[in-house]
Amino acid sequence: NVCSGRAVSMREIVEEIGRLVGRPVELREDPERMRPVDTPIVVGDAALLARDTGWRQTVPLSKTLHDLYEYFLSKEG
Repeated sequence: NVCSGRAVSMREIVEEIGRLVGRPVELREDPERMRPVDTPIVVGDAALLARDTGWRQTVPLSKTLHDLYEYFLSKEG
């Protein structure tokens, strides 16, 4: 896995998956499961990979999620 260098919230990912499947998604946080030690934002840095290989992100996250969805749909039948 390689990062994009941009933080993406779980809410954004789940909402995108909801759009893919054509169903609304309701997200609810359970305060009992929230941990104060969790890092609220994690952002990867692909600068070394880009420097050493010339790699650049070209596939948007929405395309990756779509491809994963299509892959798992194909495995159901």
